Amino acid sequence: MDILKKKLKLFQKKIFAAVIGLTAINVLLSFFGIYYANYFLEFIAYSSDKVKITLFVSFLFAAVFFIVKSLRFILFIRNRYDYLALCLQKNNPSTKDNLINALQLEKKVPAGTSVQLASEFIDVTDKQVSSLNINFKLPFNVAPAYLILFAVVSCVFLFTFDYSSVKKYFMPFGAPVKLSVVPGDVSVVIGESVDVIFVSEGINTKPELFFRPDKGEWTGIRMRKLDMGKFTARLEKITEDTKYFIRFGDGRTQRYGITVVAPTSVAVAQVKYEYPAYTGLSDKTTSDPDIEAPAGTVVAITGISNRPLKEAYLMTDTNERIGMAVNKDKISCRVALINQTEYRIEAVSIDGYGVADPVKYRIRIIRNEPPEIIIIHPACDVVVSEKGRLKIIYSATDAFGIRSIDFNCLSKERKINIAKFPRPVTKSVSEYELMIRDLSLVPGDVVRYRLEATDADPVSGGTGVSEEYIIEVFSYELEHEKIEQSLAELNQKFLEMLAKQMEAKDYLLKGDKDKSLQAEKDVDAMASEQIKNFDKILERMMDDPLASASSYADYESIKESMDYLQKDKIKPALERLSGKDPAASSGLQEEIIAELERISILGENVYERQKMEDAVSSARDMRDASLDLKEQLESAKEAPSPEKLKKLNEAAEKLSGLMKELVERLLKMPKNLPDEFVNASSVKKIDFAKMGNTADALKQALADGNIDEAIKIAEQLAKQIAGMLKNMDDAAQTVSGNSNDALQSETTEAIVELDKIIKRQQDLLNETMALAQKYKDKILELQKDLIKELYEKQKIAVSDFSSANSQSAGDFKEKIFSRHTGVNAKMMDVLNELRSEKVENSRSVLPQIITEMNGMIDAARVFIGTDAVSANSIESRITDLLISARNLEAEILDLVNNFSPSHKQIYSQSELDAMDAQSGEQGEINKTAEKLSKTLSELSLKTPMVNQPLMENVAASRKAMSNAAVNLSAKESVPAAENEKEALENLLKAKDSLSSASEQMEKMSSGSRPSGSSGAVKMRSGSADGGSSGISKGFVKIPSVDEYTPPAKIKEEIMNALRKKYPSKYENVIKEYYKSLIE
Repeated sequence: MDILKKKLKLFQKKIFAAVIGLTAINVLLSFFGIYYANYFLEFIAYSSDKVKITLFVSFLFAAVFFIVKSLRFILFIRNRYDYLALCLQKNNPSTKDNLINALQLEKKVPAGTSVQLASEFIDVTDKQVSSLNINFKLPFNVAPAYLILFAVVSCVFLFTFDYSSVKKYFMPFGAPVKLSVVPGDVSVVIGESVDVIFVSEGINTKPELFFRPDKGEWTGIRMRKLDMGKFTARLEKITEDTKYFIRFGDGRTQRYGITVVAPTSVAVAQVKYEYPAYTGLSDKTTSDPDIEAPAGTVVAITGISNRPLKEAYLMTDTNERIGMAVNKDKISCRVALINQTEYRIEAVSIDGYGVADPVKYRIRIIRNEPPEIIIIHPACDVVVSEKGRLKIIYSATDAFGIRSIDFNCLSKERKINIAKFPRPVTKSVSEYELMIRDLSLVPGDVVRYRLEATDADPVSGGTGVSEEYIIEVFSYELEHEKIEQSLAELNQKFLEMLAKQMEAKDYLLKGDKDKSLQAEKDVDAMASEQIKNFDKILERMMDDPLASASSYADYESIKESMDYLQKDKIKPALERLSGKDPAASSGLQEEIIAELERISILGENVYERQKMEDAVSSARDMRDASLDLKEQLESAKEAPSPEKLKKLNEAAEKLSGLMKELVERLLKMPKNLPDEFVNASSVKKIDFAKMGNTADALKQALADGNIDEAIKIAEQLAKQIAGMLKNMDDAAQTVSGNSNDALQSETTEAIVELDKIIKRQQDLLNETMALAQKYKDKILELQKDLIKELYEKQKIAVSDFSSANSQSAGDFKEKIFSRHTGVNAKMMDVLNELRSEKVENSRSVLPQIITEMNGMIDAARVFIGTDAVSANSIESRITDLLISARNLEAEILDLVNNFSPSHKQIYSQSELDAMDAQSGEQGEINKTAEKLSKTLSELSLKTPMVNQPLMENVAASRKAMSNAAVNLSAKESVPAAENEKEALENLLKAKDSLSSASEQMEKMSSGSRPSGSSGAVKMRSGSADGGSSGISKGFVKIPSVDEYTPPAKIKEEIMNALRKKYPSKYENVIKEYYKSLIE
């Protein structure tokens, strides 16, 4: 029985050990559970001291529970062998109930049972136990997963063990850890940053700040150490509600919240301007927060906020801090504008929020600057006659008002007021006409000027000035006289050229080629010099207002004639004189002499007409001077003064000087004037002596100081001068007008006659072209038949040559055919071209073929003769084939070159008769053209516009007509048509030239006299681009005030122009000026 009990005690010890181990596992798992529960709650920021105590107490209860339960079980099985035996029997089924029965029999043998048998049963059982490998299976089950769980958790704990955490979780009643988080829960303005400060005692680990926006993920940042136990971190620019907490070691703070609120904002709702009195401006109110006003303006600013305000201030860039009246969310204040450039509003709401980033508004102080004045026209330096007038268009603007505008001649230190405004104006676009004589300027003076605009407040505004420009005073009369002198010299040079050309002609007739060549070279040099001088004079005439349009046009035509004469006559004459046949230049020299004679005559006529116009212009100046003197006399009568009397005497002397000048033009130099003008009855009626006496009487009255008498005499003199001017105008109109009208009439008649000739020539050309086309069509038809015949012949020639080539062999082939391999290819080219019904290339290829074949034939004959080959040999037959082919090629070439059908093969008899008639018609047209040529020749002596190129076009057409008549007589319609076409082209060129001359004459006849005003204005050289003063083109009528008003059509055009774009700088200026034009 001892063995059994030993086994049972061993089994009991194992159970005790298992129970104790299992209890330890349960207690440790409870410990781990409480530990990680605290850790998790801290992680999610829900941990607190109460939670830690609660969890700690829970852990104690669990530990006590597991220990008590284990002790009870241990005490239960301490002496319970029967329980142990039953457990062993259950684990060892082979023992059946022997173990429990043996234990019971040991205690007590039941009555009726043999003690001996019982003892033996116990011994047998004891022996049975000793021989068994007893399975000590525990009386309770432990799941392997439970042990695995314990093992895993234990390992995790060992790796994450932190003594401070264990102390914190399982010693909750010890000294508490002091923590503080600033700012904790807080509200901030959107966009602000938040500095989080964490203070702890007893924590050595570096904390982390974790935060999460409403729509974001948790993000951690390391906190920066400030001091012992004090850390900080910044959350930048918070734009939405955010949660945050701080983790330190394995500990964490609770969660805090950052609430985002809208910032305090202030907007300017209204700005009221109270202008100072000097501006003359009315108060105004606007919603524009940017301020723009003159200095001294008081501005009342009203603002509004998005929340009720506690206080508000208006801050300026000049360090002003102006308190604003606050009424809930409305604020207001007043500020005087001095020198500020910007302002802002700072405010604090009743809940303590300020304006995060105040808006800065602009303040622009409008200074009372001097007025701005611009000269719109002429806006450049100008040249003006001493009698001239300068129209100045200007624009003046000022912010507050202009009082007056002055013309300031800086060089003369003289001001002239040109505009005054009783009530100041802010803008003025107007014009002023300056009389040059008012500045007492003389030719050669160069002065600077500008316009000046005076501000309505001269103290603060001052005076604005325009850009400075130059006026150069110029005498157009003197320049006109110099131009006329140059023209007279040119006319003299034409005579010298004519003499030199006649000299060259004489030398040629005498057979002295060298002297004739030298004289012709001199003529060429003189022509070049004349053309160069003409260019200079014409350029000066363009700026001469006293030169008439007709004179300029005539001299321009003469210059063009000179260009043509040198290029097409003089230069070719030089070439022929320098060549082998100098006599060929004789005809050209005759033409040069004729043209120089024509140019000389024309030059004199134009010069005389210009002198006549000068005389009329002088008379007009006298008329103007007399009227001006009369006005001055009437002005002096109202307010006489010594200065006015002095000016009157000067005016009278000037009038006398003009009269003297006119008398000299008409009486002392009549040779420079047209005979028709000098001998006109209206001119002869002029009584210069009477006018002279009247002028002397006027001067005497002025000397006596008798203004009334002087006025009467001035009126009488003005009438006499007006009568004289009318007489001269009538005579000049008769000379120039009649001359131009006659030339115009003759030119028109010539154009009509030329049109008839052109019509007849065109009709004749159409008829001849029809015959020429028939000739070409018939020739083409005959050529096609001929080409077919030639094609057949060429086929035979090719066949003969190919046969000869194929039959040849040996040395014969080598010497004859191998050396002329290209012949066959050329013959095939001719054949192919004939197949395409063409013969263009065949004309050049056939002679080459014939030449080579002749060479082959000669070589063959030499070969036959050398080898004494019989006449019937193969070589002889081959030679005969070559000769046959060569003869065919020669026949084809002859037919191609000499294809010339007779006229009767092409034309019918009626068509041949028609060509005879056309020849006669062409001769008649030529005779008519000859008459026209004579008319134009006469006309060319009267006007330079009918020039030599026009005459040569007519001559060329006549020559072509003669050739056409000859070809028509010979029944050659094709060359006749070409001649007729050439004649027509030259006639058309002549018509263009004649029509152009007629148009120029028509323009001149509408205004042949000068509108000559010596007061013309032109741009000064180098001052600016644009603008010019051209030659006069006839009389110009000065419109009255009513006539000056533009018609409705022009008004409409100007209004349309206003709607289009223009430079922004001149927008207001242009608008005002256009408006003034149509009002």
